[in-house]
Amino acid sequence: MSNKQAWVLMILVLGSIHHAWARGRQETGVIVEDPHEYYTVGISLFRGINLPGEYAYLEKSVPLLLFEQLAECTVHYFDPAQEEAYKRYMVSKGTERIDKELEEQYAQLDALLFKGTDKDEFQQKIEDTIDGLMKSKETLLNTSLDTITAIESKPILLKDYSEQQRLFPKPLVSNKVTAEENGLNLLLYGSVEEIEGFFILSLYAYSSIEDRIMVSSEFVATGDTVREKVVEFSNAVKTVVLGREWANIVIEAEPRDARIAMDGVFQGSGRVVKELLEPGEYSLTISYPGFETQEHSIRLFPKETGEFTFQLAETPVIVRSLSTYPPGADVYVASKWVGKTPLFLHDLQENTLLSLTREGYREYGISRFPDDQLEIRVRLSPAEFDWNDYIDERRDKVYGSLSLFILSLPFPLVFYNLSQEYATGFYMAAEERNTLETERMFNRTAFYYHSYVGSFFLSASLFINSIVHLVQYIETTRVE
Repeated sequence: MSNKQAWVLMILVLGSIHHAWARGRQETGVIVEDPHEYYTVGISLFRGINLPGEYAYLEKSVPLLLFEQLAECTVHYFDPAQEEAYKRYMVSKGTERIDKELEEQYAQLDALLFKGTDKDEFQQKIEDTIDGLMKSKETLLNTSLDTITAIESKPILLKDYSEQQRLFPKPLVSNKVTAEENGLNLLLYGSVEEIEGFFILSLYAYSSIEDRIMVSSEFVATGDTVREKVVEFSNAVKTVVLGREWANIVIEAEPRDARIAMDGVFQGSGRVVKELLEPGEYSLTISYPGFETQEHSIRLFPKETGEFTFQLAETPVIVRSLSTYPPGADVYVASKWVGKTPLFLHDLQENTLLSLTREGYREYGISRFPDDQLEIRVRLSPAEFDWNDYIDERRDKVYGSLSLFILSLPFPLVFYNLSQEYATGFYMAAEERNTLETERMFNRTAFYYHSYVGSFFLSASLFINSIVHLVQYIETTRVE
């Protein structure tokens, strides 16, 4: 053996040792891992028996129809028996993985026989790795199922054979081999046989987890009833795919916009279809404004579709007249403004808060509306006068008016100074006999003089206004 061949062999051996050492050698125990992220379901092509050429399509169309019927299944639930079976399945897959790694290590050990020298160190490492794998396998086989984490549910993957082909090939060796080779938890397969114009449909569902056929059915069908029989079989298979019983429900209500709720959760309006629900009791609530609300308790049975139709009865509309003295009060129904009195109110619901407000009067509230009370009259009570609030209001007006007066003072001073400056410019331009400049200065002087006069009168008015408010405030504070 050349040096080059020896180095290549050494690299291969070291790589294999590192891989196995990292994954296989666990002297203290083995973590049982779930080999599948999904609960995988596959459907194979059906086997045709004595099918004439014009019916050869059934080998593909029947399983595709089955695929279509199961597409709505999304989550698989494990019952206690299947959960225990799946734990055993996980242990089995773990031992298979270790056996595969052991096979690789023995192959590497055999390869050392062709190595001339310096093989003792590598041989010892491989033997240590094999020893660790054997201990891991023994630990795995002795693992109690109770110590493995429980699996309650998994998302369902309706698996395609490839990107170009949805259906798996027909099982050639056995259904078990086909399921394991393709990583399927459930394999659906079957055959179609033609006898004197009738079709014999043999349909099977094999579970690789429990290693047994879960459902098997045989149907006699004609060309017109093949679909019906496949749907019947798919209904039985859905229980296996979901891991639990199921039921469908169709609810129709009138009027078409009626709200439909199941167990207090809104589902839709008018018509609701829910599939693959758990069988059992449900509460339905059908409601729509202006109609009487209906509440029903229903029971759904396994593998059946419950159909329910409800007709809501229209409730009579009650119109009430509302008037106040004095009129013009704002009316609020459930905090929403609806107008001023007098007015008509339509269909007030029990316990709805009706509020009446008017400036200078106390707020008035009503929450009970007997059906026979069609006319509502309310006399509003004047609000009590708060003298302290009145004094505060007068004081605020004094401060506000004085503030406006002070803010206006700069304007007359500024406009007066500007008018004087432009007047000086006007006289200078007149002495120089500059007509255009004289005219421009005159216009500016007139503009700023008029602005001065206007702002002066504005400030004077604001001063008088502040004095008036000050006098009123002083008089108010003197009243006991």
